[in-house]
Amino acid sequence: MPFSTFIFDLDGTLANTQLDLANAMNRVLSKHGYPLHSAEEYKYLVGKGLRNLVKGALPLQVQNSTNITLCLDEMMADYGHNYLIDTHIYDGIGEVLDCLQAKGVKVGVLSNKADAITQKIIKELFAKWTFDLILGLSEAFPRKPKADSILYMCKQMGVKPQDVLYLGDSGVDMELAINANIYGVGVLWGFRTAEELKQNGAKELIETPKEILKYL
Repeated sequence: MPFSTFIFDLDGTLANTQLDLANAMNRVLSKHGYPLHSAEEYKYLVGKGLRNLVKGALPLQVQNSTNITLCLDEMMADYGHNYLIDTHIYDGIGEVLDCLQAKGVKVGVLSNKADAITQKIIKELFAKWTFDLILGLSEAFPRKPKADSILYMCKQMGVKPQDVLYLGDSGVDMELAINANIYGVGVLWGFRTAEELKQNGAKELIETPKEILKYL
């Protein structure tokens, strides 16, 4: 510390996207006559990309490649029209971004959400702020916790991994930080538990967004 670059996960870290994801998936499940899941259950399905979300939401007996692909296409079509119905920025995140921008540090977003949707959400929900680089899931890089994507971001942003703070709400995020030799901080206002974050290597845990500013 201090860090010159702050890279954020999106779902469960910058924004609460849970309800829109849950509702879109449940509409697909309902269409096919499959059991629905509660918003609480979706906390543990989000974070590893939409294909894994769809697979986890489907009944075990229909989790074949063909059905997963079909339901994924339907879910993405639905979510692509309904991604900002109930999604909102977490309280305090705006003030943190204001401060980071005022200080002139570099700020990026790295998500396992599909890149096209990630770009849309940041552009529309976070239009007030400027991000140095935004990267969602694409064929260019393997999904988190593989380190390729965040190391690419470091190179593009002109920073060394040891100068980067990565903030996320899941074990996948903490694994990513370890794999990239980046300082990973777990946030407790998101979708996962403190236990999961600790078990997967979080250097520290924070309870509120304003605590991010202590890393400046």
